[in-house]
Amino acid sequence: MDYVKKALDLGFTGVMYDGSTLSFEENMENTKLVVSFAKQTGASVEAEIGCMGKRETGSGSAGSQDPDKVYTDPEQAKIFVEATGIDALACSFGTTHGVYLSEPKLDYSVVEKVRQKANIPVVMHGGSGVSDEDFRKVIEKGVRKV
Repeated sequence: MDYVKKALDLGFTGVMYDGSTLSFEENMENTKLVVSFAKQTGASVEAEIGCMGKRETGSGSAGSQDPDKVYTDPEQAKIFVEATGIDALACSFGTTHGVYLSEPKLDYSVVEKVRQKANIPVVMHGGSGVSDEDFRKVIEKGVRKV
């Protein structure tokens, strides 16, 4: 939160808050605060739900995380977006932060369903090692920022 406030005080026009390692409820409440800070300066907010690998949790890999957090639930995404008022949503659909230890298994339907249910631009975190074909497909399904 302190970094977000500092960025906004410095004049950044957009911030990203990642509370994805927190409980859904705590992430949502913190994100609401970030949105309220950002509205004061006219900045946009990107937030994240789902878990994208060991850099977020400090250990393991995306495949070894809690399966309920590895892929973003589109219904939860809808609730999260409506409750927080964010401008873009980073969701987990098989990409991870950092270098891939194995070939990523992307679930394109997650992107498509999040776009349909939450009606918000989807952000892809972790693109190293993703093929050109997969990039084209996730863009087709609704990813608007990598």
